[in-house]
Amino acid sequence: MGIYAAPTLMSLIDASFIGRASTAQLAALGPAGSISDSVPFFLLFLSIAATNLCSKAHASGDHAAASRVARTAVLLGGAGGVLLGAGTLLCASSLSRVYCGAQAALLAPLCAKYVAIRAAALPAVVVSTVAQAVCIGGKDARTPMLAVALAALLNLGGDFVLVSRLGWGIAGAAWATALSQLAAMALLLGVLARRGLLSPEPPPPPPTEAAALPPRPPRLATVRAILGFIPFVFVMAIKAAPRTSFDMAAAWPTLRQLLRCTATISTVVVGLAATLLTAGAGQISSDPAVREQMRAVLPLMAATLSTHGTAITLEGVLLAQKDFAGLAATYTAVGLSCAALLALPRPTPSGAGLLGVWGVYVWYCLLRVVLFAGRGFGWRALKPTPQAAEAAPALG
Repeated sequence: MGIYAAPTLMSLIDASFIGRASTAQLAALGPAGSISDSVPFFLLFLSIAATNLCSKAHASGDHAAASRVARTAVLLGGAGGVLLGAGTLLCASSLSRVYCGAQAALLAPLCAKYVAIRAAALPAVVVSTVAQAVCIGGKDARTPMLAVALAALLNLGGDFVLVSRLGWGIAGAAWATALSQLAAMALLLGVLARRGLLSPEPPPPPPTEAAALPPRPPRLATVRAILGFIPFVFVMAIKAAPRTSFDMAAAWPTLRQLLRCTATISTVVVGLAATLLTAGAGQISSDPAVREQMRAVLPLMAATLSTHGTAITLEGVLLAQKDFAGLAATYTAVGLSCAALLALPRPTPSGAGLLGVWGVYVWYCLLRVVLFAGRGFGWRALKPTPQAAEAAPALG
């Protein structure tokens, strides 16, 4: 949860301070936050790989393997974060012009300033998500949430000082977020170091002793195992990847509890969003036009927040079934349909505006729920298993 919640939480805290300082800067913060929060997801496969491989290592009691995966994933995350940060920094102005659209002349410079500062902390963001994933793989959900809480508190304090007191505006909000993310990374890496997961691998034993020990996997094998979690690699390797049986009847009680939990969390989130955009609207912006726009998008926001969690849960069902072809097909269909919606003729010169953006979000979440549910429980569930197919003639 912390991996997905942290970036959005940081941007929300920034918005609560920027909105009270400047309407123009609040408008620029929207696209700036979208750019900064979206870039790290290009390396999300590192976190997925770290959780999967570390959980297997912990389940087998192999601390050396868990340490090897943690070190490799953190190093890859740091290197990838540096590359992403450099690329984002170089493209900050051009990305800002694209995201700001018709108001680029006014908003793009402010947006680019925020994105450039946040880009400096991208290595910390990626390393933090990898470290959180390693903790989760070791059945430690407490440390990632503590890291998110620490970052949120530091970001809150930083925004208060840099934005409200020193008047640095959107640049101050970016610095507050970047520094809070660096602090979260330091906390997570410190926890992993204390657990010995970042300790250097001991030198190989002498040849006479090595014969009595199990062979040590080469470092390149660990790198390949992690890179194997790149979605496109999975898609290309579907035919070669072994499929395991998935007993939906046995898994249904757990899945039902997950769906109920998801519904409860979604209800709470929608309630908080509704309270924030109605009773707390004045704390975000003093501009009546901005508050009116927030109230206008509230129904669409509620629809998005109420279905996103269910889509994530159903996506997990397809992952448990190792239905990577279904995931690839679903996201291809969703991506193409969202692109088509965004390319529709504009009713006004300025487009559908914020309502149109949230309308696409609603479509994105609803379509995923329908396609994931159909793939996980629909026609795939109707296909007989090999055991059932063999037993059918005997029953007849």
